[in-house]
Amino acid sequence: MASNGVNMSNSVCSLHNLLRSESSFEGNSVQKVLENGANPSEIDENGRTPMHWAVIRGCVPAIEALCQAGANVNACDEQGNTPLHYCGRVETAACLISRGANMDVRNKHGFNPLMMSKRRGVRHEVIMFMQALMEKDSSSVLDTTVAPNIEPMETYMAVWYDFCKDLGPVRLAVLLICITCLSLLVAWLATNAVKQIDTRIPIDPYTSIEHQEL
Repeated sequence: MASNGVNMSNSVCSLHNLLRSESSFEGNSVQKVLENGANPSEIDENGRTPMHWAVIRGCVPAIEALCQAGANVNACDEQGNTPLHYCGRVETAACLISRGANMDVRNKHGFNPLMMSKRRGVRHEVIMFMQALMEKDSSSVLDTTVAPNIEPMETYMAVWYDFCKDLGPVRLAVLLICITCLSLLVAWLATNAVKQIDTRIPIDPYTSIEHQEL
């Protein structure tokens, strides 16, 4: 399988494992993996490169190390998102743009990085930073103001698709089982509560045994 001119191997490379699993890391750890022969452009099951994950994690040293190793800052994943589409910090956006990241490229849903930042609700300073850079190019002003004609349901389906892909089949199955069990528990509790309310029949004091004896 090929994407963006890069062949995908059967297993995810150690760079992806490093960037996706560790709670914290430094750029030199990425550099060491690269020196050991890791492919800086290898893609994972979602078509994302190590550059995508370095940006998602917000690690500028890792981004710089990948750039020095020849990684493509404009590589697209299965949804057409470049690393810049995932930016959530000014420093990562500035690093990518200084390395030649394209701010006008649109993903499969018609959104460029600035539009995606607004839809994802990232920090205001990131949006202002991208907006200021795009306004310097008169050809980009129209591109930022004209929104693609996409139905809301299509956007929701795209977000759900990305969510399921990131979870993976095993985690998604566990999540669905937990949701089903929780729903059944709530339904059982609600049913028992209704039964208890229905069995509490009020007694008419004028027909009670105590009143008849009097």
